[in-house]
Amino acid sequence: MSKIVLIGDNAVGKTSLIMKYLGREIPNKPTIGIELHNIEVQGKRIIAWDLSGQKKFFPVLNPYLKGADLYVLVFDLSRPKTLESIIKWSEIVYSVAGNKAKAVLVGNKKDLSRKIDHETIERILSKIKINVVKYIETSALTGENVKELFIDIEKYLKQ
Repeated sequence: MSKIVLIGDNAVGKTSLIMKYLGREIPNKPTIGIELHNIEVQGKRIIAWDLSGQKKFFPVLNPYLKGADLYVLVFDLSRPKTLESIIKWSEIVYSVAGNKAKAVLVGNKKDLSRKIDHETIERILSKIKINVVKYIETSALTGENVKELFIDIEKYLKQ
């Protein structure tokens, strides 16, 4: 069984991505603290640790980040500040896992009015210390690329 950790600012769609993949209703409330989800992707069991993006939980995040096989850094394509925060999130991961950490970067909410161009994403990627193995854009609302995201996650867990 593998452990993945989804992190990013509040309301970027971390839980919504999981719920959409599982075929469940997308919640309309924020995650408080942490939620664990059992996910099966192509016959492989994965435990997804869905961490709250609320700043008040930052001091207690480190123990939950330890031991992850893959980190999923999520930002909202319609809110530029959430992409800028990815640098901070990656630094938190680096402080726990060092340079062996690998991550998938997810630009979510592709269905909304996009406010972040590809050059800005590339600029942020160049500032991230951890190994970003994949970038993908998704929409948890419409389901666009959600299945592909989890298939990619499973693929990178094998490496």
